[in-house]
Amino acid sequence: MPASPPVADERDALHQYLAYHQSAFLAVSYGLTDEQAAATRRSARCPSAG
Repeated sequence: MPASPPVADERDALHQYLAYHQSAFLAVSYGLTDEQAAATRRSARCPSAG
């Protein structure tokens, strides 16, 4: 994650955090078809989960 400027308070920090992740989500989801966007991913079985 790129360096962020100092924040004034927790509210400002949360706003910057959410704005960054919203932007990242939009970047990785750009160009998906409706079918791709609606698809769910199967979770892999974790051998340690028993």
